[in-house]
Amino acid sequence: YVMPDRIIGESSQAAELIVYQTPSATPPTFKQKGTAQQWRDNVAVLAGGNSRLLFSVSLAFAPPLLQMANEVSGGFHLRGTTSTGKSTAQIMACSVWGKPDSYKQTWNTTANGLEAIACMHNDGLLVLDEIKQADPRTIGTTVYMLGNEKAKNRMSKNLSARPAKIFRLLFLSSGELSLADMIQSGGGRVYGGQELRLADIPADTGSGHGVFDQLHHTDNGAALSRLICNQSGVYYGAVGVAWLEYVTSNQIALAAHITRAIDQWMLQHMPTAAGGQIDRVARRFALVAVAGELATDAGLTGWSKGEAAQAAAICFNAWLESFGGVGNHEERAILAHVKGFFEA
Repeated sequence: YVMPDRIIGESSQAAELIVYQTPSATPPTFKQKGTAQQWRDNVAVLAGGNSRLLFSVSLAFAPPLLQMANEVSGGFHLRGTTSTGKSTAQIMACSVWGKPDSYKQTWNTTANGLEAIACMHNDGLLVLDEIKQADPRTIGTTVYMLGNEKAKNRMSKNLSARPAKIFRLLFLSSGELSLADMIQSGGGRVYGGQELRLADIPADTGSGHGVFDQLHHTDNGAALSRLICNQSGVYYGAVGVAWLEYVTSNQIALAAHITRAIDQWMLQHMPTAAGGQIDRVARRFALVAVAGELATDAGLTGWSKGEAAQAAAICFNAWLESFGGVGNHEERAILAHVKGFFEA
């Protein structure tokens, strides 16, 4: 695994020199402060008992497993009203890899800019805050681009085709509006492929505390949010390096384990009548569940065994309800048109 300042894995012992190069002027986002144990004891512990937080942090561990699991890129969108704790979940996920305020990106950028940012997060986690800042006329194609793992083809100055930018990643988005709301606000049509590439998860757990189920001895959700943000700003980055060292040193065993674990999670949580579209998104949830459990087994989270898998199941069911059930997008669209006709 090649990082801006180091090589992690077998290649680090090889005679060949591997150098991280990027044409972008954006400074590296991977930074460290504190130790992995300090992060576990002061940050990860606060995710315990909170399904959205457990899921977001588990998601941060998942991207380096994409290739071994033979799974494709995709994203998750935490949707909810302001001050529900969506950004707090993102900050906690960012702290796995770097300083949250510099690691977290925003939807408020051009398509070209986001392509470059996606390349910099190859085999990593991309966090995009506030979807309402995106251009509603292009966000649909942007989501396709991120999920399809390939930037737009372009010509060079001599009219030959430039090599296409390719990447593989998982991304975590947030905002008050859903992807469908954004596309429709720009006068566009929502397609099933877009909703599948960015799974919409209601941020509010219904507990009365926004994204939080467990307040961890704080007075309210706002107090817990401040605590998480403060601790994430003190301890960050080291656990990501520890995770990469664990993954790269156990690649062969992990590759076989991940496939079996995903199939087992799917067997337990996948509705029997679900179509192929549901299966595709469910496997992404399963990968996040497996990543969280593996990080726990590696001693990096301090969570109870099974806690990450259960949180992924809760978020999957919340997505499924928001998606409209086990049917495919096109079937639901047809029924909605018929219903609208009779109502009109």
